[in-house]
Amino acid sequence: MSKLFALAIERARKAVEGADRSTAAARVRAAVEATGMTQAEFAASAGTSASRLSTYINAKVTPSAAMLRRIERLAQSWSDAEGHQRLPRAQ
Repeated sequence: MSKLFALAIERARKAVEGADRSTAAARVRAAVEATGMTQAEFAASAGTSASRLSTYINAKVTPSAAMLRRIERLAQSWSDAEGHQRLPRAQ
């Protein structure tokens, strides 16, 4: 019985982690698209590599909280400078 319980917990944990990666990927994708920059340009401006940014966008890797904040701050500062609509805040 405890093995089944452990399996159920592991499956639930993996489902939540996958959902978190998908949410983070959507936020990164929205930030990049909001600037109109290429992924390479955006990555350089955010202080990461284009290949690492791609892993965030494709939900293969979840960015750290600091990196996600940097990405969203970059998109927001670009949006503010260009007079565009503000990005929605994460909930």
